[in-house]
Amino acid sequence: MAASPAPDANAAAEAKVTAMLEEVERLEAAVESAITKEAETKDRMTTAQTACGVADEKLKVAEVAFRTTAASLSAATAERAGAQAKVADSSVEVAALRKKVRRFGGSGAGTGEAELPTFDTPAEIERDEAAVAAVQSLSERELGEVRKLSRPPQIVRRALELVQVLIKAAEGKDPKIGAPGEEAEWSELQQMLAKPDFIKRVLALNALDLSQRPQLLDKISNKWPSMRDAVGTTAAPRWKKALVGSKLKFAKATSTVKLAAGAPTPPPLKALEEVDEGDADLEDGASEAAEASEVAKPAAAAAPGGESLKHGAGRGARGFAAAVGAAAAEASPDGPALTVEAVEYASRPCGAIFRWCAAVLAAAMSMGKNREIAQAVLDAALAKLAGLQAALVAAEMFSHQMSEADQTLKEKKEAAASNLSLAQGMRMTTSAEHSQAVITLDEARKAAANASKIAKLEGDAYARRKEEADRKKREKQESERLAAAELERETRLAAPPKPPNTSKLCWLHEHQLDGVTPLEFALKTATLPPDAHVSLARVAKELQGMPTLKLHIAGHAQSDEDPKLSSQRAQAVGAALIALGAMPSRLRAKGYGASVGLSAAMKARLRVKTDRRVGVHAISELGTRYGIEFAAKASDISDRSLEMLKGIAALLEENRGVRLSVEGHTDDKGDAAENAKLSVQRAQAVCRTLDSFGVDIARLVPHGFGATLPLSDNTSEDGRQRNRRVQFLVIPNVNDVRR
Repeated sequence: MAASPAPDANAAAEAKVTAMLEEVERLEAAVESAITKEAETKDRMTTAQTACGVADEKLKVAEVAFRTTAASLSAATAERAGAQAKVADSSVEVAALRKKVRRFGGSGAGTGEAELPTFDTPAEIERDEAAVAAVQSLSERELGEVRKLSRPPQIVRRALELVQVLIKAAEGKDPKIGAPGEEAEWSELQQMLAKPDFIKRVLALNALDLSQRPQLLDKISNKWPSMRDAVGTTAAPRWKKALVGSKLKFAKATSTVKLAAGAPTPPPLKALEEVDEGDADLEDGASEAAEASEVAKPAAAAAPGGESLKHGAGRGARGFAAAVGAAAAEASPDGPALTVEAVEYASRPCGAIFRWCAAVLAAAMSMGKNREIAQAVLDAALAKLAGLQAALVAAEMFSHQMSEADQTLKEKKEAAASNLSLAQGMRMTTSAEHSQAVITLDEARKAAANASKIAKLEGDAYARRKEEADRKKREKQESERLAAAELERETRLAAPPKPPNTSKLCWLHEHQLDGVTPLEFALKTATLPPDAHVSLARVAKELQGMPTLKLHIAGHAQSDEDPKLSSQRAQAVGAALIALGAMPSRLRAKGYGASVGLSAAMKARLRVKTDRRVGVHAISELGTRYGIEFAAKASDISDRSLEMLKGIAALLEENRGVRLSVEGHTDDKGDAAENAKLSVQRAQAVCRTLDSFGVDIARLVPHGFGATLPLSDNTSEDGRQRNRRVQFLVIPNVNDVRR
């Protein structure tokens, strides 16, 4: 009895040591926590310091960029102001040039490429009153004399042709100008002279209108090249014929008559000299002059001025010399020179008309030339203005971009300053936290060291005894566990029960899974629920204990979910079973969408609240006494196998609710793809045979697995023969939720 307190002492010592060890563990855990917290605060402090440095660098960069952009913005503003001033100056210049162009009858619009020299604005075209008076004084009789000419002088014809061209151009028509040497029809010119408004049309010629047709002016210059010299010249004095003296009477009259008729030979030069000298006795030769006037009347009528022969000889003699020169030009091989003097000599009416037309033509050419120069200068100014406007647009765009960049950099600068302030505050906070964590860690280490020392002194011996006892206990428990596992394994691996009637060729062998409830999933997800491992571990254990057991994994979804979730949920459960050691060949996964709903009673029986579930069903088998046999590479069924299929048909007739998965297999000889195709052909051949024996083909689903699921080794002929087979699995009814 004296030894009885020993157990109590041991218990007290054990309790004391246990308490001390628990305290040591608590303190060590506190040390570990303090170490973790110290490391975390140190990392945060380091991160805060790094962030502070980065924020400081970013602030410096932002300040430099802001100053640079501000300078660029100032320069862009100044550049834009300068461009605006240049555009304003150029606009004023263009307006002035437009006004100058309009003075010459231009539109004031156009473009130019070259800068032309400036020019002085020409004086306004003065109205040649003398020429206008000469044209207005023409009588119908004088124009009629010109129209009556049957063979007019060539100079008259050419002058009237030019008048005709100018009148048509002034009236907006497109006159036809022939090549040099071509002459207009005299009858057409006579008709022009005969119109009652001819003089009015001549006086209506406008130099400004003609200047608007530069191509016409060029054609006139080419047609009548002498006009370039005649335009702008003054008319010769109105010369008068004074045939004085008997010795010149015949020569003067003869010359006048011949020239009026277009004779090719002018009067002799000697006669001109004698006439220029004059005759003192004008009174004595009056009768002879009167006689000569009868001979020279046609010429006198055509002479410019239509003056009588009774005036003095000096002025008339000088005009007569110019007329003779014009007549000489008329007879020249190159044709008559179209000058005012020549036309006046040939016909006074034509000379008066031609004088007015020449003045108008001269003004038109001058205005056209000045307008071309003014337009060229305006085009150059417009091009310059366009360039300045483009430069102004570019300057404004650049200024706008600089303004936006300035605002952006200003915001970045402010953000960088704010980030720097936050980083500095974080650095101070984390530094304080780290200091406190270091202090806490030191205190925890000291307390843990003291407690450990005391526990070691008090419990070393007890710890050794306890460790030995625990070791023996663990060894015993492990031995018992291994013995139980071996016994259970031997029990599970036992052959399936024999068919109830050994004389039958085929039978149904049903498998059951007890205590396995459906797995309920969260809404719109295929992630396994947290408690799934418990049920799946039990299923995996069943698979390990029953080598012939195969499972059908049926996934479901509720009506407001994507039907694809049902397949994804079934595959997730299958993957979890494979991870627990299940063979993939023993699993069949399929999604049924929302097609299999549960009533409230069914949900209560299955312990689920929704239709979002995955059910695991054991697949029953249709066993056969021997396998369906085939040739090596054919789908032909042997006679013995036909008898077997008749028995299967009879069994299916007895169990009308059974649907079969007919699964074909091959050996490993040949190509894998061909073997897979051959396995499907064998399964289909069995289905056709069963259909011929009266089985509804809808109850049969053929599948082919090739050589992926062998029963025996393919190294021997017997093994390959066993692998060339067809097996029958019962398709579970997922609508049947009874347990």
